[in-house]
Amino acid sequence: MVTSIAARRPSAVHLIVLGLSAVAVGLVLLVLRPAPVLAEEVACVPGTFSADGNAPCTDAPAGTFVAVEGATEASLCAAGTFNAATASTASTACTPVPAGSFSAAGAASGTLCAAGTFSASAGSPSCTPALAGRFVATTGATSATACAVGTFQPDAGKSSCIPAP
Repeated sequence: MVTSIAARRPSAVHLIVLGLSAVAVGLVLLVLRPAPVLAEEVACVPGTFSADGNAPCTDAPAGTFVAVEGATEASLCAAGTFNAATASTASTACTPVPAGSFSAAGAASGTLCAAGTFSASAGSPSCTPALAGRFVATTGATSATACAVGTFQPDAGKSSCIPAP
């Protein structure tokens, strides 16, 4: 009797048994296949996420972070902070915006305060309008300026004062 084991493909093993006599030649082919192997789920690593928390994963976009393994969504940076990087793994990647600017939650960058408004401190989620009697002439201001003698401003949030009558 001759026994031969040959692999035709990586997923199958063929066992062929040949008989001894020419009259009683028998050929038996038995195909042994391993049980199907389910793909092993690989959890998304910090800095990435997916709908089910497993690969394939997407990098956390700018303005967000993913601190845990197996995340199904990214966390937004808080208002008053920003994060220009992708695939960030901690909330510490969210940096306070500088004075003179602001940001909404999930911002990839800060935005300068418009003329007529200001932000006195870092980490502001919004800008403050200049009060009546004051003005802010430029963008990115950190304070408002009082109207000069002989001028006034009756409205808040203005970029200049007007001559007194």
